Amino acid sequence: MNRMSLVMVSAALAGLLLNLFTGSSLWLYLIALSATWVIVGVGTNVILGMSGVVVLHGAACMSVAAYATGILQSHSAPWPLAVAGGTLISAVVMTVVMLPVMRLAGFFAAMSSFIIVLLVEAVMTEWESLTNGPYGLSVLGASELGGLSAEQVNYLVATLLAVASVMAYAALKRSALGVRIRAARDASVAAQASGTDVARDRFYAYALSNTIVALGGSLMAPLLGVIDPAQFGMAAMLSVLFVTWLGGLDVPAGPVLGAVIVSIVPQFLTGLQTYTGVVNGVLFLAILILCPAGLLGIGRKTTVLK
Repeated sequence: MNRMSLVMVSAALAGLLLNLFTGSSLWLYLIALSATWVIVGVGTNVILGMSGVVVLHGAACMSVAAYATGILQSHSAPWPLAVAGGTLISAVVMTVVMLPVMRLAGFFAAMSSFIIVLLVEAVMTEWESLTNGPYGLSVLGASELGGLSAEQVNYLVATLLAVASVMAYAALKRSALGVRIRAARDASVAAQASGTDVARDRFYAYALSNTIVALGGSLMAPLLGVIDPAQFGMAAMLSVLFVTWLGGLDVPAGPVLGAVIVSIVPQFLTGLQTYTGVVNGVLFLAILILCPAGLLGIGRKTTVLK
């Protein structure tokens, strides 16, 4: 980590720590929610930005994780164990489900993963004995800990993991695995000719991406309080793309910008809250046309839309 990155991370941590003790309940909630979106965006960026494959299953991965967390809690699992278990269950399930999609690219990968989102939403709606269907499933958050309120614990865990996920993505980019993944993205044939096992590395990328996205979904569920299948449908699928793409593809801090716009800005534009999906769609289309690599990637070329 260079000096500038270290300064930025230190400043972010100091600001988050200050808000932990001085922020109102609203700000604790909004920043914690934004942090979970950062985690989701970082996970999606592993596939979308680093691997260069447009897949849309992030909302389905969040859904499985959120419901698994809630169901584990309903069986008396403590909050940390429920979050860890929900993350693991979703990561394994979605990685297995996505195995056929890992062989695809372009339109076929996007459409296949889109269908998975629809299927997961349908399963969560119809399996009422497990998920309570469209009536919603209540999910509890953290308990008080060491003088911190439940809200402060939720906030602290979410924000620290968000910062850790951004730093982990930056480290992955510099690692041998990250170099191989990007090489396969930019020149798959040349990467294979050099001896790189592209299929193996893509599997690693999907598994890692699903795990990080699942973590975001597990942490988001208690913040929402009550979850239902519609929360992880088309609108969530678009939000995942928006969070990841807006800030900048393959940019470690890119999802931070997207998460703030998705989760915090609408709270101050009360007249537009009803049309959040429409606004996000229009902005996303503008990003694709004007700066395809995202705002923090202006001037950079992207192979995602080739």
